[in-house]
Amino acid sequence: MRSLFLLVLLCFTLSCSKGGVMPTKQSVENQMLSNLPVGTSFENVKAYLDSSKISYDWYAKGNTFYSIIRDVKKNILSRESIQIIIHMDDNKKVKSIEVKSVYTGL
Repeated sequence: MRSLFLLVLLCFTLSCSKGGVMPTKQSVENQMLSNLPVGTSFENVKAYLDSSKISYDWYAKGNTFYSIIRDVKKNILSRESIQIIIHMDDNKKVKSIEVKSVYTGL
């Protein structure tokens, strides 16, 4: 019985999220759309991502920022991250923003 209790306790501990309030796909999408509206300059996008401590990569060939917020939810079998794709036009101004939930697991 004690072994079963310890196993359940271990499973619960491993399935808890990191401390603090973790962002949701919807909250990230709302934040991106309000802070980086269509027409925002390349420099302002970069400054916003840096100040928000959101890691990103810039792909000049596709005029696109790729970013991910990792492990917003996790449990024993899977993890959820939030992917952010910011498409820029030829003048390096925001054209569109995509926010997606990405799941990984065993």
